[in-house]
Amino acid sequence: MSDKKNYQSSYGLLRIVACMTVIFHHILSAVYGDLTKTELPLLIDNLLMCNNGLFFMLSGKFALEHYDGNIKTYYRKKVTGIILPVFLLSLFYYVWYNGIDISPDGVVTFFRAFMANKIVEYFWFVYTLTGFYLVVPFLSVMLRKLTEREKEVFLLILFAVIAVTNMGEIAGVGITIEGYPFATHILFCLLGYFADNSGMKKHVKWYLVLGVVSAVVSSYEVLHQMNPSIYDFCLTRIFMCVAVFYVITVHCAHFSKICQRPIIFLSKYTFYIYLFHGFAQEMVLSWTIGIWNGENHAIYCIICGLMIFVVSLVLSIVFQTILSFLGRLLYNVTWIKMNKNI
Repeated sequence: MSDKKNYQSSYGLLRIVACMTVIFHHILSAVYGDLTKTELPLLIDNLLMCNNGLFFMLSGKFALEHYDGNIKTYYRKKVTGIILPVFLLSLFYYVWYNGIDISPDGVVTFFRAFMANKIVEYFWFVYTLTGFYLVVPFLSVMLRKLTEREKEVFLLILFAVIAVTNMGEIAGVGITIEGYPFATHILFCLLGYFADNSGMKKHVKWYLVLGVVSAVVSSYEVLHQMNPSIYDFCLTRIFMCVAVFYVITVHCAHFSKICQRPIIFLSKYTFYIYLFHGFAQEMVLSWTIGIWNGENHAIYCIICGLMIFVVSLVLSIVFQTILSFLGRLLYNVTWIKMNKNI
């Protein structure tokens, strides 16, 4: 049990860090506006934008590692644990911004907006992740059967294709590899699995060095607007994400063990915190904008970011409590009906 908690706290801390970075990324944009006009916030935001890769790495690692072959249970858990909460919160946001319209046209309009992710922009992460989750049962079996040599070649291909296509972008030369399925966020999902289940972990120090070098190169690129894919699919972003992954899960393992209880508690709610943070940001900015003097942008961003995290956490706890209550209620009603039919 202790080993399991150490494991949970180590990756739980990474979840919290990823969640905090996405909050600060959005608050920076809200406070500074066009970040390309301010060098220091732009550089900080460039580092914060590792959050997307980290989220996908964590999702890929746990989904691919923990799939146990029960495909029915797997899909059911994804529907109840991810699709249902996103649907309910999308409905909440839609009603909050547009009012209640239970007419047939209103219902159709909502479903169209929900299916096309036109309600909450930053929910794109969940929609992208859903596509990956659909193929996890098959990818998981494939990856587990790969030999170490095959894993090494697979990693080399993952890195090489991104490097070639991104260099083409930077040079202004269109390079397209038709049919290649991993030049999307599924790349980071696979890296999350490989980071702990391949020879990558034997070279942690080298990945940390590559991460530092990539951060420097990435900072230069972002200041000079050289790389169109700097925030997503390029080697600098990949190595930065992998470096952060190892810094938190390997080099901060002792800290995670010391702060085990609060980390495990907070990490349970990171998915909901992500879903609520946009709403919480609107609340916090509306509370604080009247007392902010327009100066000390950095301090204001830090205070607001922490407040957004706390407000999102409270909303997440309330939301999960409601979901748990509805789940128990549905279970009890179903159980009663089954017994009546016997």
